[in-house]
Amino acid sequence: MIESSGYQPSIEALSVTTRTAETSEAGELVIQYGEEVLELKRLFFADSQPVILATNLMPYKIIDQSAGQLDGGLPIREFLQRYCHKRIAYAISDMQSTLTQGEAANILGLEPGSPILKIAIALYDRDNRPLVSGQSFYNDAALRLRLVQVWE
Repeated sequence: MIESSGYQPSIEALSVTTRTAETSEAGELVIQYGEEVLELKRLFFADSQPVILATNLMPYKIIDQSAGQLDGGLPIREFLQRYCHKRIAYAISDMQSTLTQGEAANILGLEPGSPILKIAIALYDRDNRPLVSGQSFYNDAALRLRLVQVWE
């Protein structure tokens, strides 16, 4: 998306951590409350400008434990293929406008209260199993949003 808008894309992994799933997260990922999840917090750049702050969760049990150190800077499609041996079949996205606050405003370099696009996403495999759930804060003032999602 960033590249098709004429910018050089890059991703910075802000954190790659494991923790226990909260009730709502467990429901979204169809796992048990308290199971471990991997949380990827990443910042996407268009050229050198931060444009998207994304937090993604996935069941820790789908990660190949022999894969070694996890590279949070990979696009999510590549991350799932490399470390989970999974392919995304489809995505469901829910978008809404909101006002920037706290961490998102700070990391994206926006004034608190600036309009921003919040995108909740769920990625599924062919068997309708959720692979990833997450949310992104998208600075649509800096980068035009254009979604074309064909996974296979």
